[in-house]
Amino acid sequence: MITGTFTQDKQAEIEVALTHLEKLLRDNCTITLVAEKNSLAVTGTFSESNKPEVEVALMHLEKLMLEYNFTQVHRK
Repeated sequence: MITGTFTQDKQAEIEVALTHLEKLLRDNCTITLVAEKNSLAVTGTFSESNKPEVEVALMHLEKLMLEYNFTQVHRK
């Protein structure tokens, strides 16, 4: 899960990054973008084969945001 805030001038880039991330995550992902509050939240799972691309997408999001919180939960 990743949550964060961003500046208004980054919103278009954030939306592109979220669209890409959504394609990498499984069907049970949830993306919440609250443009008027400049905040977002993303939760979801991914296959092991997509892990490198997901990590790159998350790093890109982190660079675009003012502040963020990344929580990783491992399941067996």
